[in-house]
Amino acid sequence: MKKCILGVVSVFMIFIFLGAASGAEIQKLRANMRSGTDVAEGVKWLYDKSTPVNPPRNALSFFLSIGQKDGYTWPSLLAGFSGKGWIFFEALVFSIDGEKIAVPVDVDRVVRSNDNENVWESITMPAEEWLIKKIYASKDANVRFDSGGGYYVDFAITRQQKNALRRVWRLYELMTR
Repeated sequence: MKKCILGVVSVFMIFIFLGAASGAEIQKLRANMRSGTDVAEGVKWLYDKSTPVNPPRNALSFFLSIGQKDGYTWPSLLAGFSGKGWIFFEALVFSIDGEKIAVPVDVDRVVRSNDNENVWESITMPAEEWLIKKIYASKDANVRFDSGGGYYVDFAITRQQKNALRRVWRLYELMTR
């Protein structure tokens, strides 16, 4: 009987310890985040602080965010670019440590805009765990915005972007377990 009680107490103490460790990790990760709210949709978003507030010109926007609404939490991936010319991309083609991975996109969800100097094309889509982890664990990762008609633009995914993916994904895992 004593062994049974000691076993239950031990398991309970480990659970409390792990819960406290997770809580501390969540706090540390949240300190590296900023938040925003989509008032029209009622969605609260969490982003890594390294994510640009305004899209950079002639550059890649590539980041993970966590959406929260009505008790649901989900990860979203935004992939976009700005540049001098339109691509009208229909797929994202990743080269991750030499492995080519084509990800078709729903072209109806692609957002396009322009000003006097640049064009922007981007898509926000559900984040796939296997792809996110493969990218952030890679030595070399690139993304191609591919039109399928011979037009494309390539960007390297930076170490800073990979680290941000890792932090946001880890926070998502802790928030949903």
